[in-house]
Amino acid sequence: MKQGKTEKAVFTKLSKVELEQHKVALNKISDISKLLQDGEDMLKNADSELSGIAKRMSNGLIVVAANVPAQAKNAMKLAEELGADSVIQDLKQILDKADALRKRYEPTYNNIK
Repeated sequence: MKQGKTEKAVFTKLSKVELEQHKVALNKISDISKLLQDGEDMLKNADSELSGIAKRMSNGLIVVAANVPAQAKNAMKLAEELGADSVIQDLKQILDKADALRKRYEPTYNNIK
């Protein structure tokens, strides 16, 4: 295949060294573009995983901050009516642990939601 006049002029003007420099520069652009794509893929995967973690933490916080206390308070009323002091103490320990869990994980959840 014959080279066009423009191609001949370009190759005539550029030395072999200049051509190699341009080739290296173009390869670096390709490498950098690939690196950027890899970083974007990593961020998208992490974001997806983080969304799942946030959802699970939200569900866990609902359990320890709302469901457990509500059920424990209802059980405490019954235990008080029955005079079951040891049951009341157990329920208080459960409430304390639920509150400690909420305090421990709520800041983390707030940071990732």
